[in-house]
Amino acid sequence: MTHRPTNPLGQTAPFCLETAASLVGGNLRRLATKHALPQNAMRFRSLFEKHDAMMLLVDPTRWGLVDANVAAATFYGYSRDRLRSLSLGHLGLSLPSAPGAGQLAPGSFGRAFTSTTRLSDGTVRWVEVHSSPVAIARRKVMFSILHDVTEQKTLEKQVVEIGELERQRIGRDLHDSLGGHLTGVALLAEALRQLLERKGLAEAATAAEVLDGVSEAIARTRDIAHRSCPVETDERDCANRLRKLASEVCRRTGTDCRFRSGVGAEIKDIAVAAHLFRIAEEAVQNALRHARPKRIEIRLGQVRDRLRLRVWNDGEQLPPLATTVPGLGLCSMRYRATMIDAQLEIRPAEQGGTEVCCTLPGSRRERTN
Repeated sequence: MTHRPTNPLGQTAPFCLETAASLVGGNLRRLATKHALPQNAMRFRSLFEKHDAMMLLVDPTRWGLVDANVAAATFYGYSRDRLRSLSLGHLGLSLPSAPGAGQLAPGSFGRAFTSTTRLSDGTVRWVEVHSSPVAIARRKVMFSILHDVTEQKTLEKQVVEIGELERQRIGRDLHDSLGGHLTGVALLAEALRQLLERKGLAEAATAAEVLDGVSEAIARTRDIAHRSCPVETDERDCANRLRKLASEVCRRTGTDCRFRSGVGAEIKDIAVAAHLFRIAEEAVQNALRHARPKRIEIRLGQVRDRLRLRVWNDGEQLPPLATTVPGLGLCSMRYRATMIDAQLEIRPAEQGGTEVCCTLPGSRRERTN
Protein backbone atom coordinates (compact mmCIF):
# COMPACT_ATOMS: atom_id res chain seq x y z
CA MET A 1 0.00 0.00 0.00
CA THR A 2 1.35 3.42 -0.98
CA HIS A 3 0.30 6.52 0.93
CA ARG A 4 0.61 9.95 -0.63
CA PRO A 5 -0.18 12.60 1.99
CA THR A 6 -0.79 16.23 1.17
CA ASN A 7 1.78 18.77 2.19
CA PRO A 8 0.89 21.90 4.22
CA LEU A 9 -0.12 23.65 0.99
CA GLY A 10 -2.60 20.93 0.15
CA GLN A 11 -0.50 19.56 -2.71
CA THR A 12 0.03 15.85 -3.21
CA ALA A 13 3.64 14.84 -2.56
CA PRO A 14 5.64 11.61 -2.17
CA PHE A 15 5.36 10.20 1.35
CA CYS A 16 8.25 11.09 3.62
CA LEU A 17 7.85 9.51 7.04
CA GLU A 18 10.22 11.84 8.87
CA THR A 19 8.63 14.95 7.35
CA ALA A 20 5.07 13.77 7.97
CA ALA A 21 5.85 12.70 11.50
CA SER A 22 7.49 16.03 12.24
CA LEU A 23 4.61 18.07 10.84
CA VAL A 24 1.77 15.97 12.18
CA GLY A 25 3.44 15.17 15.48
CA GLY A 26 4.26 18.83 16.05
CA ASN A 27 0.71 19.87 15.32
CA LEU A 28 -0.69 17.13 17.54
CA ARG A 29 1.53 18.09 20.48
CA ARG A 30 0.51 21.72 20.16
CA LEU A 31 -3.16 20.84 19.90
CA ALA A 32 -3.33 18.03 22.48
CA THR A 33 -2.46 19.97 25.63
CA LYS A 34 -4.47 20.59 28.75
CA HIS A 35 -4.88 24.18 27.66
CA ALA A 36 -6.14 23.30 24.18
CA LEU A 37 -9.11 25.29 22.96
CA PRO A 38 -12.18 23.49 21.60
CA GLN A 39 -11.38 24.62 18.07
CA ASN A 40 -7.87 23.18 18.40
CA ALA A 41 -9.31 19.85 19.50
CA MET A 42 -11.51 19.89 16.41
CA ARG A 43 -8.50 20.66 14.22
CA PHE A 44 -6.60 17.75 15.76
CA ARG A 45 -9.52 15.37 15.22
CA SER A 46 -9.83 16.47 11.61
CA LEU A 47 -6.08 16.01 11.07
CA PHE A 48 -6.13 12.54 12.62
CA GLU A 49 -9.28 11.35 10.85
CA LYS A 50 -8.61 12.58 7.32
CA HIS A 51 -4.87 12.13 6.88
CA ASP A 52 -3.79 9.53 4.31
CA ALA A 53 -0.98 8.27 6.55
CA MET A 54 -1.81 5.40 8.92
CA MET A 55 -2.02 6.70 12.51
CA LEU A 56 -2.47 4.98 15.85
CA LEU A 57 -2.92 6.21 19.42
CA VAL A 58 -1.64 3.64 21.93
CA ASP A 59 -2.12 3.38 25.67
CA PRO A 60 1.44 2.85 27.03
CA THR A 61 0.17 1.28 30.27
CA ARG A 62 -1.48 -1.72 28.61
CA TRP A 63 -0.27 -1.34 25.01
CA GLY A 64 -3.82 -1.36 23.69
CA LEU A 65 -5.08 0.87 20.89
CA VAL A 66 -6.93 3.98 22.01
CA ASP A 67 -7.78 5.03 18.48
CA ALA A 68 -6.89 4.42 14.84
CA ASN A 69 -7.67 6.50 11.79
CA VAL A 70 -9.43 5.33 8.63
CA ALA A 71 -6.15 4.73 6.79
CA ALA A 72 -4.93 2.38 9.54
CA ALA A 73 -8.24 0.47 9.62
CA THR A 74 -8.14 0.05 5.85
CA PHE A 75 -4.55 -1.19 5.97
CA TYR A 76 -5.18 -3.75 8.72
CA GLY A 77 -8.52 -4.90 7.29
CA TYR A 78 -10.48 -4.32 10.50
CA SER A 79 -13.37 -2.01 11.27
CA ARG A 80 -12.25 0.93 13.38
CA ASP A 81 -14.26 -0.30 16.35
CA ARG A 82 -12.61 -3.72 16.14
CA LEU A 83 -9.15 -2.20 15.69
CA ARG A 84 -9.62 -0.01 18.79
CA SER A 85 -10.27 -3.15 20.85
CA LEU A 86 -6.94 -4.77 19.93
CA SER A 87 -3.48 -4.52 21.46
CA LEU A 88 -0.07 -4.28 19.84
CA GLY A 89 0.36 -7.98 20.57
CA HIS A 90 -2.67 -8.81 18.40
CA LEU A 91 -1.14 -6.79 15.57
CA GLY A 92 2.33 -8.27 16.07
CA LEU A 93 3.63 -4.70 16.22
CA SER A 94 6.40 -3.51 18.55
CA LEU A 95 6.68 0.12 19.66
CA PRO A 96 9.44 1.61 21.85
CA SER A 97 9.43 -0.11 25.24
CA ALA A 98 6.52 -2.33 24.22
CA PRO A 99 6.71 -5.93 25.40
CA GLY A 100 7.56 -8.55 22.81
CA ALA A 101 10.05 -8.92 20.01
CA GLY A 102 12.37 -6.08 19.30
CA GLN A 103 11.97 -4.22 22.57
CA LEU A 104 13.17 -0.67 22.10
CA ALA A 105 14.55 1.67 24.69
CA PRO A 106 12.70 4.86 25.63
CA GLY A 107 15.43 6.76 23.77
CA SER A 108 13.87 5.45 20.58
CA PHE A 109 10.96 7.86 20.96
CA GLY A 110 10.81 10.24 18.06
CA ARG A 111 13.04 8.08 15.86
CA ALA A 112 11.86 6.02 12.92
CA PHE A 113 12.27 2.25 13.16
CA THR A 114 10.96 -0.78 11.30
CA SER A 115 8.83 -3.64 12.58
CA THR A 116 6.73 -6.46 11.21
CA THR A 117 2.99 -6.35 11.76
CA ARG A 118 0.11 -8.74 11.09
CA LEU A 119 -3.06 -7.92 9.13
CA SER A 120 -6.54 -9.31 9.79
CA ASP A 121 -6.04 -12.10 7.23
CA GLY A 122 -2.74 -13.18 8.81
CA THR A 123 -0.54 -11.51 6.21
CA VAL A 124 2.72 -10.19 7.67
CA ARG A 125 3.87 -6.78 6.44
CA TRP A 126 6.85 -4.55 7.21
CA VAL A 127 6.08 -1.05 8.45
CA GLU A 128 8.28 1.92 9.26
CA VAL A 129 7.08 3.59 12.44
CA HIS A 130 7.59 7.03 13.89
CA SER A 131 6.34 7.09 17.48
CA SER A 132 6.37 9.73 20.20
CA PRO A 133 4.50 10.39 23.48
CA VAL A 134 1.79 13.06 23.56
CA ALA A 135 -0.90 14.17 26.01
CA ILE A 136 -4.57 14.27 25.02
CA ALA A 137 -7.01 15.59 27.61
CA ARG A 138 -4.35 15.04 30.27
CA ARG A 139 -3.97 11.42 29.18
CA LYS A 140 -0.55 10.32 27.97
CA VAL A 141 -0.60 8.16 24.84
CA MET A 142 1.82 7.07 22.14
CA PHE A 143 1.15 8.73 18.80
CA SER A 144 2.47 6.59 15.94
CA ILE A 145 2.58 7.06 12.19
CA LEU A 146 3.02 3.90 10.09
CA HIS A 147 4.22 3.50 6.52
CA ASP A 148 4.11 0.19 4.65
CA VAL A 149 7.63 -0.63 3.45
CA THR A 150 7.09 -4.30 2.58
CA GLU A 151 8.03 -3.87 -1.07
CA GLN A 152 11.22 -2.06 -0.07
CA LYS A 153 12.11 -4.82 2.41
CA THR A 154 11.40 -7.49 -0.20
CA LEU A 155 13.71 -5.77 -2.67
CA GLU A 156 16.38 -5.36 0.00
CA LYS A 157 16.16 -9.06 0.82
CA GLN A 158 16.53 -9.92 -2.86
CA VAL A 159 19.59 -7.65 -3.10
CA VAL A 160 21.16 -9.39 -0.09
CA GLU A 161 20.41 -12.82 -1.56
CA ILE A 162 21.80 -11.82 -4.95
CA GLY A 163 24.89 -10.41 -3.24
CA GLU A 164 25.34 -13.66 -1.32
CA LEU A 165 25.02 -15.73 -4.50
CA GLU A 166 27.50 -13.44 -6.29
CA ARG A 167 29.90 -13.72 -3.36
CA GLN A 168 29.72 -17.50 -3.59
CA ARG A 169 30.24 -17.41 -7.37
CA ILE A 170 33.34 -15.24 -6.95
CA GLY A 171 34.59 -17.65 -4.30
CA ARG A 172 34.17 -20.60 -6.65
CA ASP A 173 35.85 -18.71 -9.50
CA LEU A 174 38.78 -17.81 -7.26
CA HIS A 175 39.21 -21.43 -6.23
CA ASP A 176 38.62 -23.12 -9.58
CA SER A 177 39.95 -20.57 -12.07
CA LEU A 178 42.53 -18.30 -10.43
CA GLY A 179 43.62 -20.99 -7.99
CA GLY A 180 44.16 -23.47 -10.80
CA HIS A 181 46.07 -20.91 -12.86
CA LEU A 182 48.36 -20.01 -9.97
CA THR A 183 48.99 -23.71 -9.33
CA GLY A 184 50.17 -24.04 -12.94
CA VAL A 185 52.50 -21.06 -12.50
CA ALA A 186 53.87 -22.64 -9.31
CA LEU A 187 54.69 -25.85 -11.17
CA LEU A 188 56.54 -23.86 -13.83
CA ALA A 189 58.44 -21.93 -11.17
CA GLU A 190 59.46 -25.19 -9.49
CA ALA A 191 60.61 -26.65 -12.80
CA LEU A 192 62.66 -23.50 -13.47
CA ARG A 193 64.22 -23.64 -10.00
CA GLN A 194 65.25 -27.25 -10.46
CA LEU A 195 66.75 -26.51 -13.91
CA LEU A 196 68.77 -23.58 -12.64
CA GLU A 197 69.90 -25.57 -9.63
CA ARG A 198 71.15 -28.45 -11.78
CA LYS A 199 73.17 -25.97 -13.81
CA GLY A 200 74.61 -24.52 -10.63
CA LEU A 201 73.35 -21.03 -11.39
CA ALA A 202 72.79 -18.47 -8.62
CA GLU A 203 69.46 -17.51 -10.20
CA ALA A 204 68.02 -20.71 -8.69
CA ALA A 205 67.59 -18.79 -5.42
CA THR A 206 65.56 -16.12 -7.22
CA ALA A 207 63.37 -18.81 -8.79
CA ALA A 208 62.82 -20.26 -5.31
CA GLU A 209 61.65 -16.84 -4.07
CA VAL A 210 59.24 -16.64 -7.01
CA LEU A 211 57.90 -20.08 -6.11
CA ASP A 212 57.41 -19.02 -2.48
CA GLY A 213 55.52 -15.90 -3.58
CA VAL A 214 53.23 -17.87 -5.89
CA SER A 215 52.61 -20.47 -3.16
CA GLU A 216 51.63 -17.71 -0.74
CA ALA A 217 49.26 -16.25 -3.38
CA ILE A 218 47.66 -19.69 -3.78
CA ALA A 219 47.16 -20.01 -0.02
CA ARG A 220 45.59 -16.54 0.21
CA THR A 221 43.35 -17.21 -2.79
CA ARG A 222 42.09 -20.44 -1.27
CA ASP A 223 41.51 -18.71 2.06
CA ILE A 224 39.45 -15.94 0.43
CA ALA A 225 37.55 -18.51 -1.65
CA HIS A 226 36.73 -20.58 1.41
CA ARG A 227 35.46 -17.57 3.37
CA SER A 228 33.38 -16.39 0.39
CA CYS A 229 31.93 -19.82 -0.35
CA PRO A 230 32.36 -22.11 2.66
CA VAL A 231 31.75 -25.77 1.99
CA GLU A 232 29.18 -26.84 4.58
CA THR A 233 27.18 -30.03 4.87
CA ASP A 234 24.32 -28.12 6.50
CA GLU A 235 23.78 -24.39 6.02
CA ARG A 236 21.65 -24.33 9.18
CA ASP A 237 24.59 -25.49 11.32
CA CYS A 238 25.55 -21.99 12.36
CA ALA A 239 27.43 -23.24 15.44
CA ASN A 240 29.75 -25.40 13.33
CA ARG A 241 30.41 -22.55 10.92
CA LEU A 242 31.22 -20.20 13.80
CA ARG A 243 33.57 -22.80 15.28
CA LYS A 244 35.41 -23.02 11.96
CA LEU A 245 35.51 -19.22 11.73
CA ALA A 246 37.21 -19.02 15.13
CA SER A 247 39.71 -21.71 14.09
CA GLU A 248 40.54 -19.87 10.85
CA VAL A 249 41.08 -16.58 12.69
CA CYS A 250 43.53 -18.30 15.05
CA ARG A 251 45.39 -19.84 12.12
CA ARG A 252 45.49 -16.72 9.94
CA THR A 253 46.16 -14.01 12.52
CA GLY A 254 47.51 -15.72 15.61
CA THR A 255 44.77 -14.04 17.68
CA ASP A 256 43.23 -16.23 20.39
CA CYS A 257 39.72 -16.64 18.95
CA ARG A 258 37.32 -19.10 20.57
CA PHE A 259 33.74 -20.20 20.00
CA ARG A 260 31.39 -21.30 22.77
CA SER A 261 28.05 -22.88 22.02
CA GLY A 262 25.32 -22.70 24.67
CA VAL A 263 21.94 -24.33 25.17
CA GLY A 264 19.44 -23.69 22.37
CA ALA A 265 22.01 -22.84 19.67
CA GLU A 266 20.24 -24.98 17.06
CA ILE A 267 18.76 -22.97 14.18
CA LYS A 268 16.32 -24.40 11.63
CA ASP A 269 15.88 -21.26 9.54
CA ILE A 270 18.57 -21.10 6.82
CA ALA A 271 18.23 -17.32 6.42
CA VAL A 272 18.64 -16.72 10.17
CA ALA A 273 21.69 -18.98 10.30
CA ALA A 274 23.27 -17.24 7.30
CA HIS A 275 22.66 -13.71 8.62
CA LEU A 276 23.93 -14.55 12.11
CA PHE A 277 27.09 -16.08 10.67
CA ARG A 278 27.77 -13.00 8.51
CA ILE A 279 27.12 -10.69 11.49
CA ALA A 280 29.63 -12.65 13.57
CA GLU A 281 32.13 -12.69 10.71
CA GLU A 282 31.86 -8.92 10.25
CA ALA A 283 32.15 -8.31 14.01
CA VAL A 284 35.33 -10.41 14.13
CA GLN A 285 36.84 -8.67 11.10
CA ASN A 286 36.01 -5.23 12.57
CA ALA A 287 37.73 -6.22 15.81
CA LEU A 288 40.84 -7.40 13.97
CA ARG A 289 40.99 -4.25 11.83
CA HIS A 290 40.31 -1.61 14.48
CA ALA A 291 40.65 -2.95 18.03
CA ARG A 292 43.94 -4.89 17.84
CA PRO A 293 42.67 -7.53 20.29
CA LYS A 294 44.60 -10.35 21.89
CA ARG A 295 41.44 -12.38 22.41
CA ILE A 296 38.08 -12.73 20.67
CA GLU A 297 35.19 -14.81 21.96
CA ILE A 298 32.11 -15.83 19.95
CA ARG A 299 29.07 -17.16 21.84
CA LEU A 300 25.79 -18.50 20.49
CA GLY A 301 22.98 -19.75 22.70
CA GLN A 302 19.66 -19.12 24.35
CA VAL A 303 19.23 -16.41 26.98
CA ARG A 304 15.80 -16.79 28.61
CA ASP A 305 13.41 -17.09 25.64
CA ARG A 306 15.73 -15.44 23.12
CA LEU A 307 18.56 -16.54 20.86
CA ARG A 308 21.68 -14.44 21.32
CA LEU A 309 24.90 -14.10 19.36
CA ARG A 310 27.68 -12.32 21.25
CA VAL A 311 31.09 -11.40 19.84
CA TRP A 312 33.48 -9.93 22.41
CA ASN A 313 37.05 -8.72 22.04
CA ASP A 314 39.50 -7.36 24.62
CA GLY A 315 40.97 -4.72 22.31
CA GLU A 316 40.53 -0.98 22.09
CA GLN A 317 36.97 0.30 22.33
CA LEU A 318 35.35 1.89 19.30
CA PRO A 319 35.20 5.69 19.45
CA PRO A 320 31.65 7.07 19.90
CA LEU A 321 31.62 8.43 16.36
CA ALA A 322 32.13 4.94 14.96
CA THR A 323 28.72 3.79 16.21
CA THR A 324 26.81 7.01 15.51
CA VAL A 325 28.24 7.37 11.99
CA PRO A 326 28.93 3.71 11.16
CA GLY A 327 30.95 2.45 8.24
CA LEU A 328 29.88 -0.17 5.73
CA GLY A 329 30.63 -3.07 8.09
CA LEU A 330 28.43 -1.79 10.93
CA CYS A 331 25.67 -0.82 8.49
CA SER A 332 25.79 -4.34 7.05
CA MET A 333 25.45 -5.90 10.51
CA ARG A 334 22.53 -3.65 11.44
CA TYR A 335 20.77 -4.32 8.16
CA ARG A 336 21.17 -8.09 8.52
CA ALA A 337 19.78 -7.84 12.05
CA THR A 338 16.61 -6.10 10.82
CA MET A 339 16.15 -8.81 8.18
CA ILE A 340 15.75 -11.44 10.93
CA ASP A 341 13.74 -9.28 13.39
CA ALA A 342 16.75 -9.03 15.68
CA GLN A 343 18.10 -6.25 17.90
CA LEU A 344 21.78 -5.37 17.43
CA GLU A 345 23.80 -3.62 20.12
CA ILE A 346 27.44 -2.50 20.00
CA ARG A 347 28.67 -1.44 23.42
CA PRO A 348 31.59 -1.46 25.87
CA ALA A 349 31.81 -4.77 27.71
CA GLU A 350 31.76 -4.99 31.50
CA GLN A 351 35.05 -6.89 31.54
CA GLY A 352 36.64 -4.38 29.15
CA GLY A 353 36.83 -4.27 25.38
CA THR A 354 33.80 -4.21 23.09
CA GLU A 355 30.92 -6.60 22.55
CA VAL A 356 28.48 -6.99 19.66
CA CYS A 357 25.19 -8.59 20.72
CA CYS A 358 22.52 -9.73 18.28
CA THR A 359 19.33 -10.90 20.00
CA LEU A 360 16.21 -12.31 18.38
CA PRO A 361 13.06 -14.13 19.52
CA GLY A 362 13.60 -17.83 20.06
CA SER A 363 10.67 -18.60 17.78
CA ARG A 364 12.40 -16.84 14.87
CA ARG A 365 14.96 -19.65 14.49
CA GLU A 366 12.17 -22.20 13.99
CA ARG A 367 10.97 -20.84 10.67
CA THR A 368 12.24 -22.70 7.66
CA ASN A 369 12.78 -21.44 4.15
